[in-house]
Amino acid sequence: MLVAFSIYYNVTVDYLVGASTIQEPYRRYPEFIVNLLNDYNYMSNESIEDLQKYIELLKIRDSVKRQQK
Repeated sequence: MLVAFSIYYNVTVDYLVGASTIQEPYRRYPEFIVNLLNDYNYMSNESIEDLQKYIELLKIRDSVKRQQK
């Protein structure tokens, strides 16, 4: 949840919790990442597990494609 707030307000998580005075984040996340984090809060545990499995499959696919080049 803190990550979503930090992305929304374009600040670091450390800045949000008062652990740092550095306000600028290391990088700006694409909008689809922000949307994914927001959607994650409303997903069931089963859907979250399925999403994690799908991400792992995509990583495997990308690895195979890199090896074929």
